[in-house]
Amino acid sequence: MSAEQAFPRPTIPKDPVLSWPALFSKKKAGIASFMELGQLQFLTSGRMGIGNALRLMGVQAGDRVLVPAYHCNAMIEPVAWLGAIPVFYRIKADAGVDLDDVARLLQEGCASAMLVTHYFGFPQDNQAIAEFCQAHGLAFLEDCAHAFFGEVAGKPIGSFGQYAIASPWKFFPIYDGGCIAMHGSGASGLRLQHPGISLQIKSAINALEAAFRYRRLCIVRHIAKPLLWMKDVVWGSIKRAAGPERNKLSTAPNSAEGGTSFEPLWLDKRMSLASRLLMHALDFGRIIALRRSHYQRLLDACNDIPGCHPLFPVLPEKVVPYAFPLVIDQPERIFATLKRAGVPIIRFGEVLWPGVDASICPISVEFSRKVFQFPCHQELDTAELEWMIATIRSTMLCAQARH
Repeated sequence: MSAEQAFPRPTIPKDPVLSWPALFSKKKAGIASFMELGQLQFLTSGRMGIGNALRLMGVQAGDRVLVPAYHCNAMIEPVAWLGAIPVFYRIKADAGVDLDDVARLLQEGCASAMLVTHYFGFPQDNQAIAEFCQAHGLAFLEDCAHAFFGEVAGKPIGSFGQYAIASPWKFFPIYDGGCIAMHGSGASGLRLQHPGISLQIKSAINALEAAFRYRRLCIVRHIAKPLLWMKDVVWGSIKRAAGPERNKLSTAPNSAEGGTSFEPLWLDKRMSLASRLLMHALDFGRIIALRRSHYQRLLDACNDIPGCHPLFPVLPEKVVPYAFPLVIDQPERIFATLKRAGVPIIRFGEVLWPGVDASICPISVEFSRKVFQFPCHQELDTAELEWMIATIRSTMLCAQARH
């Protein structure tokens, strides 16, 4: 049993789920999205976007690729798959790129590309990074997995690198989903194929099942119950009949299922039709407005709690957050209590790539332990959001009183 399985299922949804308001709301967006970038292709996950971007950049075995020391392994696995060498640069206390450290690393050896992550939806200094990359002959890959919406210097986030990737399943109630935007001439080198009937069926049904699990679309649930039972029977037959290689394509290669393995079979597969249709049907304005509102509510509620502080204490005007990152002084004393209470906690960067330690970047190691991310997505209703806030506050205050 994994550490995650030792705790009960979260009481409220960690990721967006389908709801009636999601399907029928209409608001003006007001902030740009990844969909506005040029030469856009829809993949099954963000990590497949990274793998494809590196290939299109011409990264080969033995090349050095600059990557952030604060990362999830899904960001590094495509580099290792190509046989390239990940070189980890430091981040600052505000999660910004330490360009002085990047320059130091370039003095030790040349590199072909640099991957930059916009953590939790808060953009890096894209203009300065783009100028740095141009001056040093680096291909610039923007990792917008946490930043599907947002603007920098009046441009959509993801506009500054030669390539940018995103993970729309983090922002939309869909099962699979990745995007790659190509600002150079590499678009002609990417040819995507049908993902197979298994993913097409599973992506549609999973979106419904996730909604039912958290008491959304209740009327549809009663109507769909026989169909879901039939799906389980048919799905089992498909998996039993498939060989080992085909079974690798029976689940989506995204973090929604907790997987971290980079499976090259998914590199040339297109996002499922159900996920693409939902993405285009849902209201961007509602997503933007509610994520910003929920983040601000969490920020206001957690600013005065002893023993923790928000990683980003201000929400800029054109930022649309993926999650609410809170730095916990004594994470070991808090984590299990919150998990047992049913509070969803996202632990980006909890496990760093082998060899990345405090000698590489002490801030990254500290963040991997101390930064808890709480959901602020658009599908949390008011009661769920207030319950989560009250549970976080009471847990933190009790821990401080015992200490």
